Amino acid sequence: MQYDLELLTEICGEIGFPVLPSPENSLRIDLGSSVSLEFVNWPDKGDCLLGFPDTAWHTHGDLLRVTRDYHERSFHQLDVITGLASGKLLICEKWSNGTIEDRELVLPDFDVSEEFEFSQKIEIRVRRASANSQ
Repeated sequence: MQYDLELLTEICGEIGFPVLPSPENSLRIDLGSSVSLEFVNWPDKGDCLLGFPDTAWHTHGDLLRVTRDYHERSFHQLDVITGLASGKLLICEKWSNGTIEDRELVLPDFDVSEEFEFSQKIEIRVRRASANSQ
């Protein structure tokens, strides 16, 4: 699978998510508060990746999330963008001692205890993406 980076760029422009300077075969989107989401294509491997450049969390292909009642929801590349704009997908951050530990996309009804391991004192911050953040 490969992401349609041109189409994603167009949709981001229509919704109001600024597109940031991006490496070749990738698209970085400004989600506000110094957070960017990156879509990456690896044409030679036939693979793609969606994630945050500054944290470990990522997924390949479509984004899969599980609802609180254990139903799987799949978000195609365009659904990720529109879901972030509408609040159907949220940004969840794990902080420890003032430092970001991880960041991922979650559903509004996610269960914190199932999303993160709590091996130390951490703070969980959940927020919506901000369009027109430049």
